[in-house]
Amino acid sequence: MDLVLEVQDTLCPWNAGRHHPHADGESVTCERTRARPGPAADLHRPGCGTPLAAGGGW
Repeated sequence: MDLVLEVQDTLCPWNAGRHHPHADGESVTCERTRARPGPAADLHRPGCGTPLAAGGGW
């Protein structure tokens, strides 16, 4: 499965943008991308931790 997430985060704006998570065996990455995102969902999580682009919040 190929997935692109478009994130809008007003609490932690550095998370905003399009992200492409990828799992390969035991390795997981989440890189920024310009690819078109898939279906949209409005999710809210109070607070913020590690930036999404750094692999946090999963």
